[in-house]
Amino acid sequence: PTPGVEWEANHQTDAEHCAMAKVHTKRHDSRTPFWALTFLLLRVGPVMGFFSRSGATRFASASPARSSATRLQAADEPPPLRALRSFLYFNGPEATARRLVAGLAGGRATAPAGGLVFDASAPSGLGLEWGTLDDVVMGGRSASSFQLTTDDDGLAVGRFEGVVTTRGGGGFTGVRTRTLSPPLDLRAAAAAAEGGGDLTVVLRVRGDGNRFKFVMRDDEDWNGVAWTQSFDTAAGEWTTARLPLAGFVPTRFARTDRLARPFRADRCTALQFALSKFEYDAGLNPRFEEGRFRLDVQSIGVVRA
Repeated sequence: PTPGVEWEANHQTDAEHCAMAKVHTKRHDSRTPFWALTFLLLRVGPVMGFFSRSGATRFASASPARSSATRLQAADEPPPLRALRSFLYFNGPEATARRLVAGLAGGRATAPAGGLVFDASAPSGLGLEWGTLDDVVMGGRSASSFQLTTDDDGLAVGRFEGVVTTRGGGGFTGVRTRTLSPPLDLRAAAAAAEGGGDLTVVLRVRGDGNRFKFVMRDDEDWNGVAWTQSFDTAAGEWTTARLPLAGFVPTRFARTDRLARPFRADRCTALQFALSKFEYDAGLNPRFEEGRFRLDVQSIGVVRA
C-alpha cells in the first residue's frame, strides 16, 4: 500500500478517539462487577463451603443411592457459574484437604480386583467421583456431563456427552475424577489380570466417530503432568481401545513435557476423558468436529498384553 493510503486508514479525528475511548471504558466497566463478584466467591466460597459438592455425582460405596443417572452440571447454566462449580468441586475445601492428606499420607495403593478400574454396572467399588472440566474455566462455551445410565439395549454405561465449540477461545471438554485416595496400583492389578506382556489400559467404549483422549495422573498436583493417549471411535459401534503404557505422552496443558519422569503405574491418582480440538504441541485433532458428542464407557481395565 502507498504511504497515503496507510495514513488515511489510520487517521482519526479527536472526536473519534474520544468515542472509541468511551466505548472501551463502558465495556470494561460493565465487566468489572461480575469479575469482582467472581473473585470474592473464589476467595470466600472455599472457606464457607459454597458449591463444593453441588452438581456432582458421587460413585461411592458409602452412598450407592448417589450412583443414579444425575447430570454433573446443567448445560443451561451460565458458563461463569459452571466454571465456578468446577473450580470448587475439584479445588474447594473438601477436595483440597483430601489431596493434602493423600499427599502427606503416601498410603499404600489399592489394586483393583481382576484389573478392572471402572465398571459401569457396578461403579461404586472404588469410590470414583467424576466431575466435568470444560473450557469454561478459560472463557470457552463448551458444556458436558457424565452420568450413569442404561442404553437402549439395557446395558449400563457411563455416558460422557455434551456440546463442544471453539467459541470464546475454547475447544475442549472433559470429565475427570477427584484425586483417588488411596491411589490405584495399576501394575499390581495388571499382574493379577490376563497376559504377560507390557501394561496396557483397556477401554470398552462406544463413541460417535470423534478422537478422544484418556488421561492418567500419578501425583496430587492439580496441574501436574497428565499422561495422555488418544483413541479413535466408530460412530455408534462398541470398540475395545488398547492403550499401551509406553504410548502415553506426558503433557501439561496439551504440550509435551519432555523433562517428565516415567509414569508411576503403582500410584495412579486420577483418571480423565477429554475431547479436544488439539492433539499435542498445538497439533490439531484430525477428527475434531464442533457440535454434539457422546462417549459411552462400559469399563476401564488394565492387563499385560
